Amino acid sequence: MKNNLIKNTRTYKRNPRHVHWEIFSDRIEEGVPYLERIPGEPRVDTFIDTSGTRIGVRIYSLPKVMPVSPLGEVSIIRKEISSRNVVEISTSNCQLFREFYNLVRDIADRVQVDKQDVGSAIIKTLHAWASLLQKLSILSDERQIGLLGELWFLDYLARRSGWSTAADAWKGPGAEEHDFTLARTDIEVKSTLKEKRIHQIGSLTQAVPKKGRQLYILSIQFTPAPAPEGRTLAAAVSAILSVSAKKSPSASALIEERLFSCGWREEHASHYIDSYTLRTPPSLIPVDKKFPAITADTLNTLGSDLIQRIDRVSYGVNLEGMGILSTHSSFNAKLV
Repeated sequence: MKNNLIKNTRTYKRNPRHVHWEIFSDRIEEGVPYLERIPGEPRVDTFIDTSGTRIGVRIYSLPKVMPVSPLGEVSIIRKEISSRNVVEISTSNCQLFREFYNLVRDIADRVQVDKQDVGSAIIKTLHAWASLLQKLSILSDERQIGLLGELWFLDYLARRSGWSTAADAWKGPGAEEHDFTLARTDIEVKSTLKEKRIHQIGSLTQAVPKKGRQLYILSIQFTPAPAPEGRTLAAAVSAILSVSAKKSPSASALIEERLFSCGWREEHASHYIDSYTLRTPPSLIPVDKKFPAITADTLNTLGSDLIQRIDRVSYGVNLEGMGILSTHSSFNAKLV
């Protein structure tokens, strides 16, 4: 079955200017001091301190006027490294690391690509991000990838069974539902940018089939890729809504509701600039006795007193080599 929503190509090399957040995040978790030079002039280095306690960027060029940070969580200082004067911008707030890393990339592009004065580039970027953080609530990288995965499967179902069936099957982020509910089967979509099929299970019940129903985890791996090989989240949403509106206006309206519940806002579309393609064919993995799940039954051996002290459970699973690939003939037969 041909699928044009997100093309399936070989692994694409990382952005030539910037390390992708997924890779940078792994470096933070490793806790080892890290330095990455961004190609271009003047010299610009991103860095991670020991134990991942602080991240930042160093620009080896002094501004005409030393800027003052408008954000309380962002530090701007002048320092000397190996007899060279640098401007260092950093944050120690781990909850802001993802957003701050995007901010760092913007500053580097202004300085190296647009050739703006260092001080002007820093202040313009910081003020723009301060305004953005106050006015917008855009989806994180993880939520973007998660929604891309659900849209891939929505499109697959629509090509197989029609848009009305596909839209009805998509439940979105409902607390009591899996992502997709078919006649006899439930599908939980898990997406990742990692090179291996490593996914996060968010609770003790997420990997538990409902009585009398089969549950599958659909593992989808994405990788960054420029257009036309890759698509942004905005482009994927636009394609889905355009096609569904022509085929079934009622299904398209339902899809818009699901998108809204997932955090998608059309007015934020211009902020989703990263594009992705499939790294590998998606894999459908049955949740059965061979599935590496932690459930309430798993914890029963702890005893009731200890179980009551466990507030929540979230864990990662490695599903590499498991399941049926979407390119296999039996993949479609499981979707009943």
